[in-house]
Amino acid sequence: MTATTLNPAPARPALPVVTQKRVILSEWIKLRSLRSTMFSLLAALVCTIGLGLLISYLRAHQIETNNGFHPGPDFDAGHRVGLIAI
Repeated sequence: MTATTLNPAPARPALPVVTQKRVILSEWIKLRSLRSTMFSLLAALVCTIGLGLLISYLRAHQIETNNGFHPGPDFDAGHRVGLIAI
């Protein structure tokens, strides 16, 4: 019989330590590299601001017909639609 020699496995490199700074950096890279993230944020911004302003504008011109004008509940509608876009 012949003797076989086994070569030891090469040492694995040490894994980098997970820190808050590295996590934030990796999330920032992900946000910057994915186009769908920017499109989603833009759609949410347009829906939130645009629809909020549009609904408030339309309700403000109904003051003549409504004695009690309260834009609060309608102004929040754009925010709700913006959340759906996200």
